[in-house]
Amino acid sequence: MRPLVLVITERCDLTADRVIDRLRARGIATARVDYGDFPAQAVMSARLHEERWCGELVADGLSLRIDEVTAAYYRKPSRVRPAAPPGRAARGEAVPGGGAAEYAEEFAAIETRHGFVGVIEALDCRWLNHPAAIRAAEWKPSQLRTADRAGLAVPRTLITNDPEEGRRFVRSIGGFAVYKTMAAHTYQGSADGPQTVYATVVSAEDIDDSVSGAAHLFQEPVVKRSEARITVVGHQVFGTEIIARSEAARADWRSDYGRLDYRPIEVPSSVRSGLLRTTASYGLSFCSADFALTEAGEWVFLDLNPNGQWAWLEAVSPDDGCGPVTAAIADLLAGC
Repeated sequence: MRPLVLVITERCDLTADRVIDRLRARGIATARVDYGDFPAQAVMSARLHEERWCGELVADGLSLRIDEVTAAYYRKPSRVRPAAPPGRAARGEAVPGGGAAEYAEEFAAIETRHGFVGVIEALDCRWLNHPAAIRAAEWKPSQLRTADRAGLAVPRTLITNDPEEGRRFVRSIGGFAVYKTMAAHTYQGSADGPQTVYATVVSAEDIDDSVSGAAHLFQEPVVKRSEARITVVGHQVFGTEIIARSEAARADWRSDYGRLDYRPIEVPSSVRSGLLRTTASYGLSFCSADFALTEAGEWVFLDLNPNGQWAWLEAVSPDDGCGPVTAAIADLLAGC
């Protein structure tokens, strides 16, 4: 079967553009679809036939057979944004299944998510990565346990909403801990736009009764010389060392991108095999992982992102404008 790659992402995604350009340069058909385009800008009809979904999808000006999709690249689709269904619901009358006009938009969104998104995610093809695998791997407690089981070094960690337990833990590890969020968060903190919560060093005295209002993650600090971002594509592992040149960047390099230096780094075989065991346990064919590197040469696992960013680290080849991670992703999607 001739390769046909479905790229599931929003319209403005420069990282996905690199992969699409690479695939098309190799003569491989690609189609881009965003969940937010349905139903206003996309049309789908799917029938279950011989244990697979078959039918037509019209999106991004293209018409394709969903049963001919050989690979899907899941990146950053926007949320479904259906309007209220036309007809009775638009006139304020009851929608199918009961309810009134104010329920119509919610009804349409639920039906779209379970129908359109459900069919796409049920496609029988090669995935990088399947959304179900991404969702399973995003949970920080599961990541840490799985990495520990795979033989990777993991800092001592406490998750609690008990302030006194938090203070005891911090004192037991030397008086300071790193507080981290367990998921990526943004909030409207100022007129400058969305803000995020960075890793913060805290003492036992910093932990007050407000901790009781939510789960908090406290982790043993790692005395590090630098950090490493590892990108896994299939069985290939690409390592980049990140050297921080400011106090803010040393605490959390995301807080000061302008004071970072990068260089390629060889990933030790024990770290490589442990990380591949971790990704395999989730059924991932792609991920980004962050490690702290100590002066003694130890690699300490910090975090795994099953749908992480990588393009900003990639050194662009002067020959074909394609870096090694782009090439590896394109090869995997093409079935090479």
